[in-house]
Amino acid sequence: MWMLVVLLGCSNLGSVEPPGGDPTRFDPIGRYAEVAAFAGPGSQITSFDANGIRADGTVDVTTDLYFSVRYTFVREVPAPADAPPVGAGGSPDGRYHERIDVNVSRPGMRTVAANGSSQDYRFLGMEKNVSTLPGAPEWVLPAPACTLATLWKGLAAAGAPAGAVAFVHYGSDGWDLYVADTTARASYGTDCVATGGSMPTPAAPAAAVDPPAITPPAEEAP
Repeated sequence: MWMLVVLLGCSNLGSVEPPGGDPTRFDPIGRYAEVAAFAGPGSQITSFDANGIRADGTVDVTTDLYFSVRYTFVREVPAPADAPPVGAGGSPDGRYHERIDVNVSRPGMRTVAANGSSQDYRFLGMEKNVSTLPGAPEWVLPAPACTLATLWKGLAAAGAPAGAVAFVHYGSDGWDLYVADTTARASYGTDCVATGGSMPTPAAPAAAVDPPAITPPAEEAP
């Protein structure tokens, strides 16, 4: 029994090292194909979130600042063998899909609790959590078509300080990037075409102008 506990404590519970071999310079979009393959065949992205993204499009997920990257994928799957009946959570049309959350963050020892007990495991830097849901996926996004380094140029143009790191979101409205504690912000459509930059300073209201005086016509003499 003791040996079993020791082995479980060293388990990675399905986590793997992030692709690329260097978690201090992980490129979330440059390694997208490998991450999607880890999610599973047929997986399509529905959202992407990251913090700590540098101007070259990479992130150091090993720092004490706990920078991280999260991808959410979906894919249609056959109905589970233990699917509940319709009316109790089952799918009315018989379709099901998986939601796959892939997380990339700081490697190290972690603890997972379940059924009143806990287990330590070594997290290698990337893992996925899968849940099966009724119905077809509500939406999917195109696979990212532009690098984060390219998108970051919009932040630089918007005044992002040198050496800053950015928050990045990719969703149904496209890309949104910003640097916290500054006004530097950039947004793009899913086609990578810019749709916005830094938040502009509101213009001062125009001075009020009195309307021109209107002279009524003179009355004609009777």
